[in-house]
Amino acid sequence: MLEMEIINLLPRKWYKLYVILFCCILNAGGLNASGRSDGNTTAYAVAESYSYDEFIAMLDREGKVPLENIQEETDPAIIQMYVAQKQQFLRGGGRALKLALDRMSPSYNVRASVGFVREYKLNKEQQKKLEAVYKWKSLEQDKLIKRMGKRDLMKRYAELSPLFAHLNILEEAKIRECMNPEQHVLYFRDLMEEMRISHQPDDNEPCSCKCFYHLNISLLGIGEIQNWLVREVKYPMMAQERNIQGKVVVGFLINTDGSISDVHVVRSVDPSLDAESVRVMRRLPSFAPLICPIHKRKVAVYYTAPINFQLQ
Repeated sequence: MLEMEIINLLPRKWYKLYVILFCCILNAGGLNASGRSDGNTTAYAVAESYSYDEFIAMLDREGKVPLENIQEETDPAIIQMYVAQKQQFLRGGGRALKLALDRMSPSYNVRASVGFVREYKLNKEQQKKLEAVYKWKSLEQDKLIKRMGKRDLMKRYAELSPLFAHLNILEEAKIRECMNPEQHVLYFRDLMEEMRISHQPDDNEPCSCKCFYHLNISLLGIGEIQNWLVREVKYPMMAQERNIQGKVVVGFLINTDGSISDVHVVRSVDPSLDAESVRVMRRLPSFAPLICPIHKRKVAVYYTAPINFQLQ
């Protein structure tokens, strides 16, 4: 998840506009899109919503596979796809990627956030176990980063993408061990309930929970999409005058050709803020098409982007 902050001077007051865009991993979850008919969404077969049982089966299966058993990606088409995605989201190419990877070092993200602990009502022992998982993941991630070397980082990251993805799955398996069944069901719903993956209709086999992790390997960094949103989003004057603030969550579909469709409000704040958020998201530039590296096919992925309007 990427976060940006900008400050603009308007005739009446200062405001801060936080634009948060879920990049690659963004905030995806399981949602059956068969009921939607606008845009190009009807052109694709849509995978069934992922059930908790399917998620657990995936963790039980994949969690037994050691990271050292996962091979690097060798398919030139898949490597090229990953490189195109990272170049799109990371302004500055290899230098930006290096900065992003530096932020993934073991010194980051080894403590459970207060919000996470409160949301799932974790006790101190569970919190301690969870932080041990975060530390383990960070150390393993650091090993992969060192394995990349210092040359041709974009290509090396693409080649190692199956290992980064599998590491995320192993982390999910360990997180499960830190929670009781009731807590983990709630966690699953928050994680997956808004995700859907559709694929080209020439293959009847739907993408799986595992595919989702390979499609959505997160990288920290500020890219062209975020910069574009910063330039385009305007705080509605009516909302300023009425002191209306809040976070609008907008859902949208990235089709198999990279185009944007099915833009709609997932969480509303006010009609004026909702309309501005939808207006901007409908004008998003096309994305690099996503390819499922497991099934070797293009996929359409649904994402949510929270846009936080805040006056100061």
